[in-house]
Amino acid sequence: MSDPSLNLMGALMTTLLVFTYWLCGQRFGHNPRFFANTINGDGFLKHSEFNQFCEALPASTYVMQWGDSHVWKVAGKVFAIGFTAKNGDPAFTFKTSPLNYEFLKNNDGYHPAPYFASRGMKWIQQIETSGRLDEELTYYLAQSYRIVVSGLSKKKQSELGLLLN
Repeated sequence: MSDPSLNLMGALMTTLLVFTYWLCGQRFGHNPRFFANTINGDGFLKHSEFNQFCEALPASTYVMQWGDSHVWKVAGKVFAIGFTAKNGDPAFTFKTSPLNYEFLKNNDGYHPAPYFASRGMKWIQQIETSGRLDEELTYYLAQSYRIVVSGLSKKKQSELGLLLN
């Protein structure tokens, strides 16, 4: 028998994810169903799906950098990095809010991102590779993008078509 508090937490997380996807769709003109379809059938996010997800975010740009890392930027500012971990599985790094950083840094499946976090930046690396956290990952990638966009000047946001009227 499952713990009722876990069922409630799952329902709340699902509601939050659906709302976030809807909000991203409203603000940035995306079809929210896109986000639900970014995870492949076995539930494991691959680099191609990570890249597809990030590419759909307005004004995002891609560069292969730092070896073979898939680096996604908006206005030249990094918001997500995908790479292959030492064990051969995909791994993903993203910027977080201070609150999410505190929540995730000691949470199973995540840890502070090497290099970034050691320099005081609020970046997290997803180290869980079973696919269990892929839906959360798409949420955090969208949030990372939003954090970077909100840090741009209003002029730059307007130039990129990212400023709400």
